[in-house]
Parts: sequence; C-alpha cells; structure tokens
Amino acid sequence: MPDLNPDWNQLPGNPLRFFGLEPAHERRDLKRAYGRLIRCFRPETHPNEFQRIRAAYEQLEALLRYDRDAGAGMLTPQSDRFQRNSWQPSEDGAANDAAFDTIVSDIDSVFLRLLDQPSPSPLDFYHLALLSDVVGSQVGERRKSFSDWLLLGLNAHPRDLSLRTLLSEYASRLVRVDSAASFVKRAARHLNDGQYYLVTEGLWFKLVELLSFEGFISLLDECESRLRLVNLDARDTFRVRLLKRLIWEAPREWVTEQINVIESQAASQSMEFHDELDFVNLLERLVFDPRLNADTHPTIDQIRRFLRAYCCADQRTETIKILRHANAIASDEHGLRAAFELLEPECQGAIASLTLMAFRDLRQHTRQEFATDQQEADGLSDAFIQDLWRTSLPNDLATIEQKYRIGTPVFWTLVWGIATALVAYWPVAMKPPAGRSGYLPIIIATTLISTLAFGVYAWFSLYPRFWAHQAAGESSDCARRSYLRRFREPLFRYVRGVGSGFEAAMSKLMGQTEDAKTARVIALLVECCREDLALRVYAESQRFAAK
Repeated sequence: MPDLNPDWNQLPGNPLRFFGLEPAHERRDLKRAYGRLIRCFRPETHPNEFQRIRAAYEQLEALLRYDRDAGAGMLTPQSDRFQRNSWQPSEDGAANDAAFDTIVSDIDSVFLRLLDQPSPSPLDFYHLALLSDVVGSQVGERRKSFSDWLLLGLNAHPRDLSLRTLLSEYASRLVRVDSAASFVKRAARHLNDGQYYLVTEGLWFKLVELLSFEGFISLLDECESRLRLVNLDARDTFRVRLLKRLIWEAPREWVTEQINVIESQAASQSMEFHDELDFVNLLERLVFDPRLNADTHPTIDQIRRFLRAYCCADQRTETIKILRHANAIASDEHGLRAAFELLEPECQGAIASLTLMAFRDLRQHTRQEFATDQQEADGLSDAFIQDLWRTSLPNDLATIEQKYRIGTPVFWTLVWGIATALVAYWPVAMKPPAGRSGYLPIIIATTLISTLAFGVYAWFSLYPRFWAHQAAGESSDCARRSYLRRFREPLFRYVRGVGSGFEAAMSKLMGQTEDAKTARVIALLVECCREDLALRVYAESQRFAAK
C-alpha cells in the first residue's frame, strides 16, 4: 500500500486491509504501518485524515490489547461482505436474491425468515439490526433494538471484526447518559469480559466525564457483576486504562486499592500492560503528593495540565490540544530549571519519568520529528567545545588526575621507604658504633628494593583498585560544580539549538571530540546532564516545540 495513497474506502470496516496487514500480525507490524502513514498525514496539517488513521489504529490495537488470540480468526468471509455497497444475502441461504423492491414490500416476512434461521451469519444479524426499526406488529415480542441484534451477533460470532466495528461505532455516538448507561448494561448481559471491554471502552471513557465518580463506579460495578468472566487479564487491562482518567477525581484510597488488586494478578500480562501500570503508579504520586501540587510552581502546574490532557483527551480528535500543552513545556526553559530546583530528588524522578513516558508515547502516535539542521548542529557542538576549553575545568580535571596518578603513589612510596629504613635500622642502632658500619649497605639495599617494589605495587595495584576510584569521584564532583555554575544554561541552549533529542544531542557532543583528554571532560559533563532531569525533559520536549 503506497504511503501517500492509502485506500480510504477500507475504513472504518476493514482496517487490516487499510494498513496492509495480515490477520496474524503482531503489535510491531501495526506500529510500523501506522508510523508510515502518519508521517505523511500529520495532525497539524491533515487533521481529518489523521483522525481516521488513528481510529483504525486504535481499533486494531484494542484487539491486540484485549484479545491476544485475535489473529487468524479476525476476518471472516461474512465480515468482508460488509464492505460491499449493495445489499447481498449470506452464503448459507439466510436470505434469497430477491429484488430490492420485493424486500421493501414485505419487510416483516423477510425479517421473520432471517429470524428463523438455525445459525444466522454475521451478515444476517446485521440485516436483522437494520430491519428492526421498520418491522411491523407481526414480529411482536421477537422485535429487538438495533444494538441488541448486533450484540447477539457478536455473542454468536465473537471473532467477527465488522460486528465489533459496528458496535464500537454505535457506542461512540451515544451522547446521552441514559442511552449510554442502558447500552453498557445490555452489553454486559450479552458479551464476555474480553468482548465487552473491547466494544465499550470508548463509551466508558466518555461516561467518566458525564457522571459523578460515585455514579460512575456504581454503574461499572453493576455492569461487571453481570459479565461472564472469561479473561481477568482483560478486566485488569481495562482498569489500568480507566485509572489514567479517573485518578484525577477519585479518592486516593480507592485508587490505591485498585492498583494493589491489579498488581497482585499482573504476572501474566504483557510488557505494554506493565508499562501502563508503571505509569499509573507514578501518576498516583503526582496527583496525591502535596509536594507536586499545582501550587508548587507554575511549570509544575503546566506539566500536570499536559499529563491530564494526555491521559483524558481523545487522541483521535484532540491531539492538537495535547501538542499545545507539550509546546508550552518546550517553551519554558527557565521555568523548568526553577521548578526542578524546588523539588526533592524523589519528586524530580517521578515527574520527569511521567513526562518522558508521555512524550515517548505521544511521539509514537504522532511521529513528531525534530527539525534538525545538521550543519547548524555541528556548529553548535564545536562552539560548545571551544567555550569549554576557555574555562578552568579541563585544567582542574588534569590536576586531579595527576594528583591521584602521580602524587599519591609517590607520596606513599616515600612513606613506605622511610618506614622501611627505620624498621631496618632499628636493630642496628642497638649495636655498638663500631659494629654498625657493616650493616649500612645492607640497610640501604633493603630499603631501595622494598621501596621500588612498593612503588610498582602502588602504581599497578593500589591505583586502579583504590585511588582511581577516588580520582573519579573527585573529578565527578568537580565537573558537577562546574556544570551547575558555568555549563548548565549553555547546555539548555545547546539542546534547544541542536533539536535532536537528549540522547542524540549528547552523542553528537561526544562525537565531536578529537582527543582522549577532551573526550574525558565531555563524558563527565554528559554524566552531569543525565542527572539533570530538567534538561532531559526540556530536550525531549523540543520535538513538540512550535516550528
């Protein structure tokens, strides 16, 4: 499928063909196909196309999330027939090829013939749903609503992708609370837990905004009490995703209880599930830790607004809103530095990890790439290294190196030599003066040999085992002081100018060094940069900065 010419006619019914995927595809195949498309159809320039691509991606991603065995049974011949524009009967004889006017003139009899089929196909259930609103009194108590027929069809054909798609689309268009609540209750009677969460997830996310917390939890408990429990992993997957939206309003005790229950039975879950669970654990700390509330600093409040939008907004239709919040972080260099300086290390780690995880996921879903001018980036790296050599840091580090590599071994070798001479001379000093002369050459030789041996031992054993570590620690402390005093602000400007992300910017800086001495100084500064979480967040946020 050409990247610039996707077959839009395949949506929404056949996302597999739209992405050019096999039924037994894996998550990485879906992400790769999705990434190729949204590089061409970005949310800023092609919002409508992006929404359709995103909806198709979420449809297939939800199948992989809630039904790990979706694979080969995902597409059936009956579901493929839904893509045709004309009404056609199913292949098992559920309806004949009567002309359309005949069908219209005798809707009730057609409906009853479909109803009396021993094993209705997915297409038959689709026709029953379409005709349910226009049949007459002959049907009587056998008449059901449009959504009930689709639910019955999906219950009978749980692998049919088209019935899933129709139900999900139907649920997404329910805007009244009573209609939405009625649907989730009826769906709970017809579907097992995996199918239920797959179909109703989007509607539950909408109900989070429409109902109070108490009303929402009451409705959720009522529906889950009716479910046929087949796959507890599906329920936990749904709960983790739900927590990202509820956590902003829910009591802490309820949130903690939910997380504990999920963690107790998460051993069989996928790596993606554990990543989301880690995110929720960090989110709990952000929301409920008073040290991270909105009053701490305006930039902390901005990060909270970004994370809330990322967790709660519909990423199909509100991606631009999320990107605006990310751009606000990218534009606030001084605020980021000041805010992180106010936080304790534990709080810094929590808020930085959350923000970086959200940035990484947002990048995968929008394919936001850095607009990097390679020549300009090389020039910035060279300029930074030249400024580095104008400071005292390289000389300070060289002095520390010489102190521990040369000064310390020489000092302790001399101490050893003096001690050896004293120990060797002490027995001789007890003898009469006339008997000492013959021992002096022996003492001198012993002292020299012992001192030389200790010197070799000090350089080749003591230095790498002890003094080299002390030298590294003192060099790191020296570099850290210089970083905070002299290099932090220039490095913020550097990562903004290079505009290629934190790791790429640091690699470029390391790659510009031409000798071992410069490489060592740069390596120490890079380690300081890695410890500066504000710099990491700022560097990654540049991906979303307004160009």
